Amino acid sequence: MVKTAERRAGSPDPEKYVSLREAAKRRGLAVGSIRNWILTGRLPATKGAGGVWWIHVDDLDNVELMRAPSRAQQTEA
Repeated sequence: MVKTAERRAGSPDPEKYVSLREAAKRRGLAVGSIRNWILTGRLPATKGAGGVWWIHVDDLDNVELMRAPSRAQQTEA
């Protein structure tokens, strides 16, 4: 688990939850990608004090990566 200085008193259990930034590091993705997963309901999360998102590590590990959309074939007329 990634340890950061973000942890404050009243934060969820650090052994079971990670912040949005830590979740992005664990999955190798951008913070915006993880935020989009939360906002679309694909990844459950809890919004803590100060607007910080907390994600359970089991939920983070169980979410599947989405495939990139395939490009449409363009043909010349």
